[in-house]
Amino acid sequence: AFRGESGPEPVHNGSQPGRAVAVMRRRRVPVHVREGIGGAPVAFRWRGRRYEVRAVVAHWIEAVPWWLAGTGTSRMSEHGGGQVQAWRVEAVSRTGTSGTYDLVKVARAEGCAWGLRQVID
Repeated sequence: AFRGESGPEPVHNGSQPGRAVAVMRRRRVPVHVREGIGGAPVAFRWRGRRYEVRAVVAHWIEAVPWWLAGTGTSRMSEHGGGQVQAWRVEAVSRTGTSGTYDLVKVARAEGCAWGLRQVID
């Protein structure tokens, strides 16, 4: 699910005159994540920088799309039984770079795979 980088694909939310516009850059990049209590991310490493999670903005569970889940049990187990956990976090690097990041965790037979799904500027 996170083989290399597929982006960035900038996605602009609705713009209105005189208002700031958030830009989302979609990515599918593997990242190393340090988990805290309950499996929530507390830090992650991306592009050689370590980011400390300052706040978890949201946490949700997604179903793996049927075309990835397949019909066999071995394919389903690759994707955590058909579910992906996602966290939207606010994080900051040691250099002061901060932002909002969507991290996803996929359970696999050999352990969990973490990925960075998108960055929100």
